[in-house]
Amino acid sequence: MVLLHGVGARADRWRDNLAALVDAGFHVFALDFPGHGFAQKGSGLDHSVPGFAQFVREVLDALGIASVAIVGTSLGGHVAARLAVDEPDRVTAVVLVGPMGLVPVGAGARQALADAVVETSREAIARKLRVLVHDEDLVTESWVEEEWRINNSGGAVESMSSLAAYFAERIDDDLVGGELARSVPTVRCLLVWGSDDLLVPTELAQPALAVLPAGTQLVLVEGAGHAPYLERPGAFNRAVVDFLTDAAARPSSTPGREEIQVSSGDRREVRVHGLAEPLSHYTDIVVHQGVAYVSGCISVDEAGQLVGEGDVVAQTRQSLCNMQLALRSVGSSLADVLKVTVFLTDISDRTRINPVRQEFFGEFRPASTLVQVSALAVPGAAVEIEAVAAVHS
Repeated sequence: MVLLHGVGARADRWRDNLAALVDAGFHVFALDFPGHGFAQKGSGLDHSVPGFAQFVREVLDALGIASVAIVGTSLGGHVAARLAVDEPDRVTAVVLVGPMGLVPVGAGARQALADAVVETSREAIARKLRVLVHDEDLVTESWVEEEWRINNSGGAVESMSSLAAYFAERIDDDLVGGELARSVPTVRCLLVWGSDDLLVPTELAQPALAVLPAGTQLVLVEGAGHAPYLERPGAFNRAVVDFLTDAAARPSSTPGREEIQVSSGDRREVRVHGLAEPLSHYTDIVVHQGVAYVSGCISVDEAGQLVGEGDVVAQTRQSLCNMQLALRSVGSSLADVLKVTVFLTDISDRTRINPVRQEFFGEFRPASTLVQVSALAVPGAAVEIEAVAAVHS
């Protein structure tokens, strides 16, 4: 297993994770990226996601490692996903912790990241550490001093300036989320997020899931900021070990795969494991000629019980989670949705559910129709959403 840190950090950020991962049976390496920690710094180095991925690849080659799980946080998550695409026969699983590089951040956020990277005064570093974690009491004077010394060591300023320029100008050109789902659809992925992450907010988790391979799991670590591995190591270690040992035991399984299929020519009728039994004579999703037609998704759990009674926002979120599960079962995602039809029992709820739609679809904007109805099939349901989506596999 290889552990990859984020911007301005270094390998020893993983010090509270190493023992637990080794005890679980893994041979663990934590690396410093070029320009970070005790690695070489200065101008002339490739401070980019492809450059960092190439560096890790060369380390793996030098160590003779043919099979590896990659755990990456923030920028390290972006690099981990890049490696999985570039080395599909070598990377067995990826754990992405509050990752960058799955969905675009936009020019404004890119520039803000670039500005933050080059701020290396003691005051700026203390401020960044307090934003990094949820519990500010963790930010001690000795930690600030240590970070300040490392990030102002020989060549560090040049490295951070080079990385800042990459953030400002090119990082959105190296997005890898959709590419990972298309080119390595069977790679096992775990997405981990701190519940109180201020740097990469949890609102980005659903758009990230939408562009990751089918079956990607999401774990929220409560009471943690952008570094749940450091702030809540016990919970983080358990989640990673459970995921990776399960991946090793069942390498070919993928949660959310189709449970029942009926095929006729190019037509597939699919019942999805994890969704409630249909209420009448229909199936969850039909695929025909590369297009998926998703039956109306209502806010019910696997047992058919209503979720979020009296709360249209909670119901919309559950409905879209059900849609996401259905799409993944046939190799599609929310990023592939072409058209949605939304049925509301109260048309004025449109403004309340729009933020949830933005949370799930992110930058992608499907065609849409909104209809008010007098009632829905499940008593208490306030919203139902159907979809048409492209299928890549």
